[in-house]
Amino acid sequence: MEAGLSSPVPQNYGENEHKERLDAVMENVEDNNPESLTPLPPALLLVSLPAMLVHPPTHPLHAMSLYLSLLALRRCLALENLTPDIECRAWASLAEIGMMVIAGNFQENEEHIWARGIDAEVRVRPPYLPQTYI
Repeated sequence: MEAGLSSPVPQNYGENEHKERLDAVMENVEDNNPESLTPLPPALLLVSLPAMLVHPPTHPLHAMSLYLSLLALRRCLALENLTPDIECRAWASLAEIGMMVIAGNFQENEEHIWARGIDAEVRVRPPYLPQTYI
């Protein structure tokens, strides 16, 4: 940064809020009481998995991470009574992971059976969306 110019964002921006949230989480963990921890709903867990699983294209387990991400998203979308925000995240993630599969040409490789037909699946629209949104 040039001399005399300061950053428009304070150096400790958001630090207090982050510390408060971390302290609240650590209180539950420090209790070491399994009853104080609540399990994640299946839909939330399934829609969050791709963010934790996907590896960069140069990683040896990239294809496996894409497969597991697609599997989690498909299972999430198969659940009943999804909230609108979870369903939206799942459809958007399915499109994103599907584009990664297509970009890597996994659907054209014989050993990646799980990737066959992904180009058609990514183009599928939710049933409540009008045809004009495709």
